[in-house]
Parts: sequence; structure tokens; C-alpha cells
Amino acid sequence: MSWRRAETHRYAQQRIDPYYEWARATGFAHFFRAGQERRFPVIIELAGISAAHFAAGKWHAPDGWRELISVPRMYLRPPAGLAQFSFCSATVSEAFFGRLAADPLLRRVIRRVELSLPIENYSAEDMATVAPPRTVAGVVTGVIDDGIAFAHERFRADDGTTRVQFFWSQDARPPAGAVAYGREFRKDGVGPRAIDAVMAASTYAGMVDEDRVYRVTRHLDAAERDHKPLAWRTGHGTHVLDLAAGYDARVAPHDRPIIGVQLPVHATADTSGAHFGRYALDGLYYILQRAELLASAPPPVAVNISYGFIAGPHDGSSILEGAIDQMIALRPAQFAVVLPAGNSHLGRCHARVRLATGARATLPWRIQPEDYTPSYLEIWLPHRAGGSPPARARLRIRPAAGAWSPWVNEGESWYWQPAGQVLCEAIYHDSVAPGRNRNMILVAVAPSAALQAGRQVTPAGLWEVEIQNLGERSTIDAWIQRDDSPFGYPRRGRQSYFDDSQYVRYDGAGREVETDNASLVKRRGMLSSISTGSRTVVVGGFHRKDWRAAHYSAGGPVIHPPGRGAPNLDGPDAMAVSDDSVVHAGVLAAGTRSGSVVSMFGTSVAAPQVTRWIANRMASGQPFDRNAVSQFAATGAAPGFRTEANPPPGARPKPPGERSGRGRIEGPARINRRIER
Repeated sequence: MSWRRAETHRYAQQRIDPYYEWARATGFAHFFRAGQERRFPVIIELAGISAAHFAAGKWHAPDGWRELISVPRMYLRPPAGLAQFSFCSATVSEAFFGRLAADPLLRRVIRRVELSLPIENYSAEDMATVAPPRTVAGVVTGVIDDGIAFAHERFRADDGTTRVQFFWSQDARPPAGAVAYGREFRKDGVGPRAIDAVMAASTYAGMVDEDRVYRVTRHLDAAERDHKPLAWRTGHGTHVLDLAAGYDARVAPHDRPIIGVQLPVHATADTSGAHFGRYALDGLYYILQRAELLASAPPPVAVNISYGFIAGPHDGSSILEGAIDQMIALRPAQFAVVLPAGNSHLGRCHARVRLATGARATLPWRIQPEDYTPSYLEIWLPHRAGGSPPARARLRIRPAAGAWSPWVNEGESWYWQPAGQVLCEAIYHDSVAPGRNRNMILVAVAPSAALQAGRQVTPAGLWEVEIQNLGERSTIDAWIQRDDSPFGYPRRGRQSYFDDSQYVRYDGAGREVETDNASLVKRRGMLSSISTGSRTVVVGGFHRKDWRAAHYSAGGPVIHPPGRGAPNLDGPDAMAVSDDSVVHAGVLAAGTRSGSVVSMFGTSVAAPQVTRWIANRMASGQPFDRNAVSQFAATGAAPGFRTEANPPPGARPKPPGERSGRGRIEGPARINRRIER
């Protein structure tokens, strides 16, 4: 029989990430590159101890713990207000996971651990050096993204110098200067990491040779084997940063400094988001620390993270959501994080079934051919109410043209190994790192295509996953992880989806259907899995022409009551323009070189427009949190803006709150380069 039960640790108290189990079962074939050291980047949530004390070893640490866990030194010096912050990143050894299962000292302080994707360019140095404060900031705009052209004219002041005060390229090769990995660039100083100095040396006849800037700084390194986002005409991070903080240099304000973080190429290319969290958390911490160097008192900071993912608990309990919510709670008057709602409304990646005791349901899962990346399905059981027993279920799997697996019960892990290599695994822990107080069953499937000789591939086609409810009548949700390829990146992933015959994609006129029917596949509940927290500002997208919701803009409901909390329980806080019209997709903003304008669409370009609005509100001392954004969308009035209080002629009715929050915000069109606020 090709299905075998795996030996698993009982991680109930530790909440180890089940994605680690899958990586281990496959010999880390889809995780590490050949010859790469097996050191695992993780996010850790701590219990009863701050990140600073944990990093300093101020706890009853077991002997040799620093050989197991390496915490970046930047966590030794928390930004203002974050002294009690209880999340940190770390790099751990393979022995760490077994030690955590056996060592009560580790279990006492480590609540849960979530895996991230490893990168190669680690450095022995990190944030140990600190420059003296200098007065620059009014409001800092931070952007965590990919493909950020920091030398672009839209990010310069009227004297030709850059407004980018600090920039961390997380997967650039060492020397890293003052960060844990990658390379940091600064506005001031001398040498190849001083942006102003390199720009001045690259100026000819009054014009900056931006390609030379990127060659000298090695921000665009032709020798690198990986994808080079700045070699393309369109860069996602450049477009987003222009919408959030770009200005014509002639009128650029001097109180809008920028701090940028460019995520590792691998973290961006892996659109599942399953391994994204460590780099986003480090980026947020870095932005807050560096912002303190710009003024004698910590300035307000608005950060945009235009990334969206699909699978996850969708109840605000993921580790990254918990970390961001805690950051904002510790600095409520000075910090905002803006996220997109996601673009997966019509992705067919969410299924919901309601089962009586003993009842069964079958999820038809279509694995596509020529998919060079693993596919993941997360099945989430209902939330545990206080003191009540957890929901119970079991499942079995039938690969395309294959036989059914044995039933997989709680606490078990079964893998499919038809010809030597593990091609599928079902992991059913009784609690998991990605969420709290809920059971999740992870079904991981190996790629259906491979470039490496000797790699076996998974059969493409229709897989079936049958679930049987063993407890009281329950509603069970399942999400398929995002698995497409970002714009400009080599095509590796192909999105799998639920293929149910009752699902209706198009109406009689050929238009896409945006509402649900009796199918188990649901459009509702597709809000990005990192956008269900209670304190982040979340933004959907709509068309400027007729104010119609973009067909891809995802919404709620958020699974566990009370959802995201007031003011909007079940979806984003507002919508902003993500397309000019049905036929003119996207909005216009900067390309990767000065003077260029490109169009990009998605809720990821709607979010930074609200980030810009928040930065302006911070500068004027007005409220800027979720409540302020929602109220402005519903009733606000400001020069150059339209909201639900003053919609344009011909505007469509407001979409349901699950997709639009309290309303829509149309700011100045970015095509008019002289309209800067």
C-alpha cells in the first residue's frame, strides 16, 4: 500500500507549524536549495516574556539554547512603546523542533512557531550600530514590497536628494552593514550604500543615471541568478510606493521621509504566503526602529504592505496578524498598517460545508498540470468556545486516478509514497501554529511538474478529499493556498481550485457571476488571510468610472464572531480605486525608471492610496485608525475626494459591507502628476 502513517510528535502544547511536517516528509526538497545549510527562519510567539528579554536570554533558558535559536540583535532594542512586544523572528536549527517537544523550559516561553522560507544571504552582523538622531521627520511612510526603485525621481526632494532615508533589501548579498541579512542603504554617508552619494556620482548633465545607481549599489545585480524585479519596466513596489508617498520633486514636502523594505525574491515568488511572515515582521520592526533615528521623538509611521494570501484561519488569530495587532495596540497614536483585501473573490479557493453528526462531504480539488510548486489545502474546523470540546472530524484522500487513502484522524499524519518519494501528506494536529483554539488539517501535494532529474511528480487532475464530521453539527471551511506567479516572475505555480459542477462562473450574457449559489464553493470569506486582524486598515478595490466593485476584490465574512470587531465586523474598512474602468484596468503610477508611467490593478494598488490619506491625517493631527477611515468613506468630505457622501453621477449602489466596509473613497487621479495630495 502506498499510503503510510508518519511518525509525528504530539505538538498540542507547542503548536508547531504543520508546514514543517510536510517539509520534513519530503526531505526539504521544496524548501532548501541544493547545498544550503538547514537553518529555519521562523516567527515565534512568546508567553509571559517580551521579545527583548527573550533575545537577551533573560529567562530560564536551557543549556545550549543559542545553538538552537538565533534571534536578530535588533530585538534587543525595542522601538518606543514596544518594550512588552511578545513576538520575534529567529533562525533555528533542525534540532530545535525535537527539543521544543521535549523541553519544558522552552515550552514555557514559546507559545507557537511558524515557518518561513529560507534565504541564502544571511550575515553575521545585524542591527548593532545606531546612528545619532537627526531632525527630518514629520510623518514616515514605510513600504514593505518587491521591486522598489529607490532612486526614482518621484521619491526625491526639490534639491535632487532622496527622501528615502533608509532602505533594506532583504535578500541582497552581504556585506549587510547593520541588518540581520541582506543589505541596508541609507540616504547619508559615503560609499556604495549611501544613496545620495551614489546618485550624485551618477549624475550627468543634471540627470541621474538610475541604472548606474543600481549597479553601484548592487540593487540590480546582473550576476544574481534569481529574478530581478528592477530589470522590468513595471515594479510592484515602485508603483505602490508612488501611490503611497510619491511626489513631483518640485513640490515634494520635506516632512514625508520614506523607509523601504524590499522582501526577498523567494518570499515574493512563493505567493502562497505560507513562508512570508518572518520577513514582514522583521520589516515592520526595522521601519519603527529606523524611524526613531529621524527625530528627537518617535514620529508617526504609516506602513503599507500590499500583499494578499488565501489560506489561513480567517479569524485574526494567525501569528503575523497577532504581531501586527499588538504593535498597533502598543503604539495606537503613532502607528498604522494598511493591507489590501485581496484579489481572490472569484478564485474558487474557498469551500464551506455544514455537516450533521456522521455526515460526509467531498471536496473536488483540481490540481493543474505543469505546476512546479506544491499545492496546499487547509481545512479548518469550527472555533472552540470557552471550555467546550473541539470539533472532531476525519478525512480521506483520493489522488487523481488513484485509490482512497485510509481515514486520517486527529493527531495523525499520513503520506502517499507511490514510488519512493512523498507526493502527498495529510497532517491533522489537534492544534496548530497558524491559528488558535481551532483544529486544522493540512493536505499538501507535491508539484505536478519538475525540472530536476529524478524528481517524481504528482498526477494532475481531479483529486477528492472526503470529510466526515464526528462531533456535533458543524460548519467546516476549507481554503486552497494561493499558487499563481507574480507579475514579471517566471511562471512556476498554477493555481489549483475547487471544481464543483454546481458552481456557476458566468451568466447567460457571459458576465462573471459574483454571488454565491448552492455550490459548496464560496466567493464569500475570501478576504486575505493576513487582513482579518482587529487593528489593521484593510482596503478593497472599485472602478473609478462607475464605482462598481472590482470583480476580484475579496470580502468577508470573517469566520469567528465578532469578526474584525468594530467598526466593520466582516470585511474591509473601505474601498479605493483599483481600476479606471472595466476596459481600462488598473491605475497609473510610476514605472521602475523616472519619467515612466505604468498601469497596475488590484487591491494592492487601492491600499496605498489610503496609506497616503492616513499619512496626511497623521501630519495634521487628525484621527487615522480604522474608525477614521471608515467614517471618512461613509460621510467624509475633503478637496479632491469623493466618498459615499458625494458620489459622482452614475455611481453604482454601495456593495455589501462584506466587500466594501463603510464605503468607497475616490482620491485625485494619479495621472495628473501635479495633484499631489
